[in-house]
Amino acid sequence: ARDRWGVSGNPADAVKLALRELLPVRPDIVVSGLNNGFNTGSNIIYSGTVAAALEGVQNGITSFAVSREFSEDDDYRAQARLAAGLVARLAAMQPRAANVFNINIPAGRPRGVVATVAEPVPFPDRYDRRRDPRGLDYYWLRGVPLRRLRHDGRITDDGAVSRGYVSVTPLRRDL
Repeated sequence: ARDRWGVSGNPADAVKLALRELLPVRPDIVVSGLNNGFNTGSNIIYSGTVAAALEGVQNGITSFAVSREFSEDDDYRAQARLAAGLVARLAAMQPRAANVFNINIPAGRPRGVVATVAEPVPFPDRYDRRRDPRGLDYYWLRGVPLRRLRHDGRITDDGAVSRGYVSVTPLRRDL
């Protein structure tokens, strides 16, 4: 039986601990996710899933951040199988230098897989002021992605997933 661990902390901490303390052999790849909710456009900056993949590449390991569009009706297992196959194909094609790939899977049956760039324009944040059952105010973020299909002639991650395509965005650690 393989050893298994649970880590209480953020995803990047889990990768750090695994690489420095838990794993007896350095892994060939790091896969972070399958995360519920896209990590496209400006959300890449805030993503723990992406941070874990960046931690892997910082240690010279090709890494993958994998996220899915949250939907109650989707087949999570089918999306996990799709992601695993895509990770395997990308890992097999890799040159010697480590890379990070940010993969986002749309709800439903994808129309295909496209290489993308991160949407560079942050979407406008809007907030709803609400009141909880105890009478305390809280704010609900309602930002709306731009979903532009292209930026400088290249397909954006937001544009691809909004049209039903799996988005694969190469990232660099030096943002």
